[in-house]
Amino acid sequence: MSADGIGSGSRRRGKAGLAAACLMAGLAAATPATAQTSAAEGWQFSITPYLWFAGVSGDVVLPRGGTRDFSADFSDIFDSLKFAAMATAEARRGRFGIVADFMYLDNEQGFNSPRSIAVRGGDVRLTTTEASLIGLYRVVQDDRYWIDVGGGMRAWWIDTTISANQGLLAGRSAGSSPNWVDPIIATRAQVRLSESFSLAGYADIGGFDTGSQLTWQAIGSLDWAIRPNIVARAGWRYIYIDYKREDVELDLGMSGPFLGVTFRF
Repeated sequence: MSADGIGSGSRRRGKAGLAAACLMAGLAAATPATAQTSAAEGWQFSITPYLWFAGVSGDVVLPRGGTRDFSADFSDIFDSLKFAAMATAEARRGRFGIVADFMYLDNEQGFNSPRSIAVRGGDVRLTTTEASLIGLYRVVQDDRYWIDVGGGMRAWWIDTTISANQGLLAGRSAGSSPNWVDPIIATRAQVRLSESFSLAGYADIGGFDTGSQLTWQAIGSLDWAIRPNIVARAGWRYIYIDYKREDVELDLGMSGPFLGVTFRF
């Protein structure tokens, strides 16, 4: 890792091809809050608090030469994750639905610099806030499965700080706080396995060089209807961001299992 005079190489992870492949398989992806299918004409609402045990990996390039290869996968989550808050809400009427998602992650990871005596290690802190709003239309409705398609916007606020401890040189730090909004297109599906269990999926892709260069997401879950208005969910979520603007570059993937409970009313 390097900040200013700290030497390190940043590795770029090109995932655009993988993103396209995952979107083509998007009907197998999931959302943490899937609305209940009903013939009722009135509005239906649900809220899903969830815990996403997300590891973060990728490259961060900051102003004034600060660079860092950030790597904190699921096995490191309890060491690197400082705080997290997440929830999804949905409103649905007939075939139309609106889904909102909020996520806040605060990760911090230390590093060593065994090849440098100029500094004595340091740490990198990555604070990520995401908020999205997506409109969906149910294009397929069956007793055993359904499919939604739609689109919307996802906003990001990412605060990154790289700090190096004092060695022969004084301690120093580099930081940046980019924020942007990405347009996204999305699809969602659910397959009923039994009276109580179902598989759910969600996928989206966006950015298109408007906010970020590229962003995509895939989620899959196994859902258990404990009661008609209470559903427990367990699954896996992955989000990728490729952002390049001026002297800030972020090539990050966030991945890990999640647990959630949906309350319908």
